[in-house]
Amino acid sequence: MHEQEFGLRNILGTIRRQLGLILAILILVLGISALLIISLTPMYRATTLVLVDPSEKNLLNPTNSNSSSASDNARVESEVSIAQSEKTVELVLDALRLTEDPSFQPQPGIRERVATLLRIAPPETYTAEELRRWLSASCRMPLLSSAGD
Repeated sequence: MHEQEFGLRNILGTIRRQLGLILAILILVLGISALLIISLTPMYRATTLVLVDPSEKNLLNPTNSNSSSASDNARVESEVSIAQSEKTVELVLDALRLTEDPSFQPQPGIRERVATLLRIAPPETYTAEELRRWLSASCRMPLLSSAGD
């Protein structure tokens, strides 16, 4: 049997012969990685803690405290309900003009981006009412709750 020698010259020769395949695989992997990175939609998440002071302040008689825990909880729950209401979300959308802000527009998925890039389909446009409905649904605060929950 003929023993094959594994030296530096043989390894470099193998790499030189397979250089086309190595470069093709490298370009393919880099291309797929670039497409995945471009298609990912950045996601941001913010949290905050809001203190709702349920106690009533009586400046004329500061020592009189007649609020109960049940009424305090009810007041906090009503504040949470107000913050989650559709009208509050609409007021915020109007006050901050979020329907005009490009960062609050719906982002196309990878299929839409590729179709637009290849000019197969025009980029999607949305009416102000569609944006308002989309933002109103997106801006709901399902995680909003009182700290006692």
